[in-house]
Amino acid sequence: MDSKFSFSKYISVMYKNCKHNIFVLLKWLVLSSLVGVISGAVVTIFKLIINYITSFREEHSFLLFFLPIAGLLIVWSYSVCGLKKDPGINLIISSIRDSKLNTLKQLNTNTSPNKHNAPQNSIISPVVDDIYATTNAVEKTVPVKLTPLIFIATILTHICGGSAGRTGAALQIGGSVSSGIASLLQLEKNDKKIMIMSGISAGFAAILGTPISATIFSMEVVCVGNMHYPALVPCLFASIIASFYAKGLGAKPESFRILETIDFNLVNILKILLIAIICALISMLFCVCLHTFPKIYERFFKNPYIRILAGAVIVVLINILLSTTDFQGLGRGLIVKAIKGDVVPYAFIVKLLLTALTIGCGFKGGEIMPSFVIGSTLGCTLGHLLGLSPSLCAALGIAGLFCGVTNCPITTILLSFELFGYNSVLFFLIVISISYMMSGYNSLYREQTILNNKL
Repeated sequence: MDSKFSFSKYISVMYKNCKHNIFVLLKWLVLSSLVGVISGAVVTIFKLIINYITSFREEHSFLLFFLPIAGLLIVWSYSVCGLKKDPGINLIISSIRDSKLNTLKQLNTNTSPNKHNAPQNSIISPVVDDIYATTNAVEKTVPVKLTPLIFIATILTHICGGSAGRTGAALQIGGSVSSGIASLLQLEKNDKKIMIMSGISAGFAAILGTPISATIFSMEVVCVGNMHYPALVPCLFASIIASFYAKGLGAKPESFRILETIDFNLVNILKILLIAIICALISMLFCVCLHTFPKIYERFFKNPYIRILAGAVIVVLINILLSTTDFQGLGRGLIVKAIKGDVVPYAFIVKLLLTALTIGCGFKGGEIMPSFVIGSTLGCTLGHLLGLSPSLCAALGIAGLFCGVTNCPITTILLSFELFGYNSVLFFLIVISISYMMSGYNSLYREQTILNNKL
């Protein structure tokens, strides 16, 4: 009797668990599909508009001189909407992060004798900035009005030649749209976090056309070393749907063909190691510039209108001196040239400085595509210097820079496969792992948490 009772009880528990699991699966299939369709549609339209205005700007170079006016409109629009200090993607990250990690991060910040170097036995490693979220940051909400603001502001930045990306804006759009859906459906806090993560994945997939890396990115970027696996299925399906939606509307996925590879031998490995270390150093420089330039601007120009006006004038003057439109907007053309092995040696530092100058004074956009440009042009230059394939080194540079600035090695590995295919896999793994290890605790996102020491 006891054995029969135990067996029937076991079957009953299994049935209840199975029923619950099926319900949860169906719930997230529906919700993630909703996020994928809506966020994917908005981000795809955003991408198509950016593509169109990029072509339009290249045919009408005089638009560069309207950059100061675009800057004033951006500051005014954010001010009217009550977002004088735009939190951007950092607000979205802090809205996802666990309150426990917020507490540990705050304790680490207060007790660490050197906040820019990870303590020997730290639980939470510090990021580049001293400003950390408080313990209740997880309760912050992502305003839906962030979607039209970042949408319009990024378009204004690009049409007038500001040096910025679009992926960061897409992440904000995806996150704010999905947050709005979650609020409308009155979902509980944990479900809302997963919805926002799904929105980030959908935005990433729609803008780059890389659903595999998009799935992992939102799970990895918030807290490096502690992925939130319950979000795996929602993020995956949101990414797939957003990616298919983007393709259906005519937005082509990003992909590049490596023209020439190299043999896997000791000499080449040593050269690739050097490239990886340099990529890590440049990624640190890029992050430091992005976090430092706003402070420099603010020190000299207290008024945000004067600040963005001054920054716009500086960017316009530099572009006039360069006598080329290559560094305006996304700079995707530089990636194509780098893959072909045809860029000027100083291209990477010019793009780095122009992006920091543009974003630092208050223009909007993203930093991920500029990191692609910086990495590809740097890699191409190093390839020429070291006698390696400039095409392969440009691709490796993209992987090295992206990993260094985001601290997301798993995402970077998957992204490399989606962008470049599966050739030279070991070289990509070497560059990504070394760049992650050597790039320190710098990050594009000051609200990112890095568990454990890198070294």
